[in-house]
Order: sequence, then C-alpha cells, then structure tokens
Amino acid sequence: MNFRFNLPRTIQAIAVLIREDSGTDRADYLRLLKILYLADRMSIERFNRPITGDHIVAMDHGPVLSNVLNLINRGGELWSDFLVTRGVNLCLLQDPGDDDLSPAEIGILKEVTRKFEAMSPWDIVNWTHELPEWLKNHREGTSIPIPMSDILESVNRSSELEEINEEAEHLDSIDALIRSLHR
Repeated sequence: MNFRFNLPRTIQAIAVLIREDSGTDRADYLRLLKILYLADRMSIERFNRPITGDHIVAMDHGPVLSNVLNLINRGGELWSDFLVTRGVNLCLLQDPGDDDLSPAEIGILKEVTRKFEAMSPWDIVNWTHELPEWLKNHREGTSIPIPMSDILESVNRSSELEEINEEAEHLDSIDALIRSLHR
C-alpha cells in the first residue's frame, strides 16, 4: 500500500512546522524531518492516512520521509519556490498558505511540534530509535523502506490494513482523475 506523495501539501505542512517550531522563517531541517514523520505517523494513527503521502525509509538517524530528504538536499520544481536549505536550516522563502491542509492536520502538526519543543534534533532522533517500525526495518548504513503495515502495527491499527489500502487506492484514483483534467 502506497499513498501518493503530495508536494504542495508537504510544502504547506513544512511551513506550518517552521512557523510553529521557531516562530521565524527558518528551522533545523533534521528536526523538521523528524517532526514531519511523527506528524504523518500520528495522522495515520488517527485518520488512516499520512499528511504528506511520502515514502518512509529506515535510515541511521531514524525514520525519514525520502522525497522530503531528497528535496532538502537537492531542491526541485515548486519546492525551490518556497523553501531553500542554508546550512542546517530549511528556510521559508514565501508563504505557501495552508489551504491544502485540513484543520485536523494543522492541529496534528502543531501538537507534535509542542510535544517535542523541549528536545534537540538529536534527542528526537534518539527518541525515534525506539519506534517499533524503525527497529524492525533498520540496518546500519542502509535506507530500507518501512512498510505501512509496520507503522499500522506500531500504532495498533493493523486490523484496518485492508480498509486503509482501499482508501489509498481510492485517493490515488481521484488524484489521477484530477491530473487528467488539468492536462
């Protein structure tokens, strides 16, 4: 089961996190990567779907949203209109708004930020090293996909795997229809 990575929603979610976490237009990107993963995880637990739809991998520094990491490292179309990496910071160049995010998703982003506000980026990394889905999939020096079924099991939602898979396929069909209408 895979959800489709949604770049505009992801950019908006990161903007919410930057403003919430730092109160400025920049924040440590390692911290953002961890908090964004934890927000996706909480969204899966509560609503059966992630906020970003990104592919999750187990790396040495914990679970990582792979497309977001690639964009932080290399930039990309649309991303570079709103975000730029400067040193260890991800900087917001302009406000992308938040109209692609539901109030519940914005609430999750703010809730996770508050939960980890007193922790350094490396404290959060260490905290994610205790997550069952990371422990099950991590192999030192590698980037191994974390199956959605492992995350669902970790948040006690594995009994809903079939329902969530159907929802992911339905959302994918809707996305495909919308893309075909814009061509």
